[in-house]
Amino acid sequence: MSTRLVHALFVAFPLSACAAEGGGEGGADNLPDRGIAGWSATGDAETPFVLGGDGARLASPSAIVVGDRVRVYAQRESDDGPVLVMAEGDGIDFAAPTELGLAGRDPSVTLSDGLFWLTFVGDDDAIAIATSSDGLAFERLAPTGLAPERTAPSLVIDGDALYLYLSTGTTLVHTEAPRATLAFGPETEVLAPGVDCLGRDGEPEPCWDRGAIVEAEVRLARSGAGTPVYRMFYAARAQPQGASDVGFAASYDGLSFSRYAFNPVIDVTFDMGSPTSVLFDEVYLLYWSERRTTALGGIAGALHEPSAPADRW
Repeated sequence: MSTRLVHALFVAFPLSACAAEGGGEGGADNLPDRGIAGWSATGDAETPFVLGGDGARLASPSAIVVGDRVRVYAQRESDDGPVLVMAEGDGIDFAAPTELGLAGRDPSVTLSDGLFWLTFVGDDDAIAIATSSDGLAFERLAPTGLAPERTAPSLVIDGDALYLYLSTGTTLVHTEAPRATLAFGPETEVLAPGVDCLGRDGEPEPCWDRGAIVEAEVRLARSGAGTPVYRMFYAARAQPQGASDVGFAASYDGLSFSRYAFNPVIDVTFDMGSPTSVLFDEVYLLYWSERRTTALGGIAGALHEPSAPADRW
């Protein structure tokens, strides 16, 4: 474990793991039990963000581990609109972001067979896909079959198949394509606003995510027994236009997701979005966009050290 992460484990402070309107939506008995709850913030009142918050206007993070470093891809506001950037660091401290030469927002990155795959919403408001051998110089591809007015793409690659998760604004949908053709098929809804939730006492209560599923990132993990697990962190709202919190869901087939029983997993009062999580140096790291005021926002972080990590991605 890196010295910086060891230090962070001692100075981090716990975050609330369940809001007043969290509760047993079911599924917890069958979900992976590490890297979900028990998060400790890496920032403090004076420096709440790992990136942004200093006028850089960074948002929509997507994290990936490359060797002994963590890379966070994000969007940065500019006078001409949002552009995509990448910052690299030890998981807590990051160097200044590097621009990727791509206009757009909502980036999500994955690594497959040595190739970086970046999905994002382009400056034409369409879902875009680009690849790179170094994660810096990307070449845009030409996917087909994708519906308009979709946001927050998240790409999972399993062999020769591409699984793409997209937000409609209120629900999360899935579509897939062969890697060779990028011809995406029909959409399937995989997560909708919560209904019929139960509290810790087993009594009905309003679902914390009943308003809208805002954004999600899905990552393909492996359990200790080698079972594939699709792990999803997602941002959702109790009201259609209210602030959002972060919850967790998981699936064994990438289509039928079960929510964690005591969502949301983090509730920090402020508006949260675009959660992304990696396992780095035996520590789970979670990042998200956090908007505190109209003028103050950035990318916040938290960590969780499990006693016996089993999932890998």
